[in-house]
Amino acid sequence: FIQLSSMVSSILLGPVWVIHDLFVVEPVRRGGLGTMLLETAAEFARALGVVRIQLETRQDNFAVQAACASLGWKQDAETLCCWLNVSELDG
Repeated sequence: FIQLSSMVSSILLGPVWVIHDLFVVEPVRRGGLGTMLLETAAEFARALGVVRIQLETRQDNFAVQAACASLGWKQDAETLCCWLNVSELDG
């Protein structure tokens, strides 16, 4: 499965989809299903006028990185992802 959410980019002046989850069960991994999910998401996004799809993954997830590269996705070497679990804040 693939889980997408949408947002609007003020820089790109249009809708952006974020892939939060891309998951293929172990018995069928490395059979091209993940690549197919990425391709389908891109086709769906194009049909709906989405300007970008972005995916965040672990640095050691080479399978997803290879799938993205094979489809022409670019790696962003300029940005850093920061996060905060707000449920852990005091107060």
